[in-house]
Amino acid sequence: MIAADVDAEGRWKHSRYEAHYSYLWSEWVAVFVLLLFWGVITVIYNVVIFYDSFQLPERRANLISGEDGEASERSRLIRDAPREQPVKSAMARRFSRAEKAARTALLMLLAVVTFTSLPLPYACTVPSQTPTPSPSPPIPPLPRCSTCLQNAATLPAAIISWIVAALGAFLVVIESVAAEGGSVDGARAAINGGIVPLIVGIVVVGMWEWASIRRMGQESGCA
Repeated sequence: MIAADVDAEGRWKHSRYEAHYSYLWSEWVAVFVLLLFWGVITVIYNVVIFYDSFQLPERRANLISGEDGEASERSRLIRDAPREQPVKSAMARRFSRAEKAARTALLMLLAVVTFTSLPLPYACTVPSQTPTPSPSPPIPPLPRCSTCLQNAATLPAAIISWIVAALGAFLVVIESVAAEGGSVDGARAAINGGIVPLIVGIVVVGMWEWASIRRMGQESGCA
């Protein structure tokens, strides 16, 4: 139950609860969007690895053979490497990076959304009785003290969550389609450098909202 005010007609308003509910719903939708990206990329990555397993003997032979017929030091290490560490193709390496990027973004966003979703109890006032309709002017119900719950989901937190989800999805696309190189490394550094401050921003917004909830409980007169 969330504390609410009484309007001019004696009805109890719950706009604060409804607003926070929609913000919380929006944040979790952003999490599930990243979860969908991670799931799709993981399936594709495993399919590519499965296909590579049939090409592995030929790829190993090409890597360890030299023009003079003798294996170099690097080729010898590849040849003697355990079978659990196969030589990945370029496509497999791309989807491996994409899967890692999706998983990292998902875990970071999941952590902060869970943080903002935690219910925080605080002292509040609730109606002691429901007003009955009568021809006379309605009398607002007398409030009584109770314990209410609220979370730290807010509009700024929901907006930042979607920005993080969009940046994470964009990085996944880049990692899965672009060959490894300086441009990909630069894009990865730039996007991750933008995601981390946004994650910290969600935590700051959540802690600010928690402080506001505590102040609201202290000002209710029931603490």
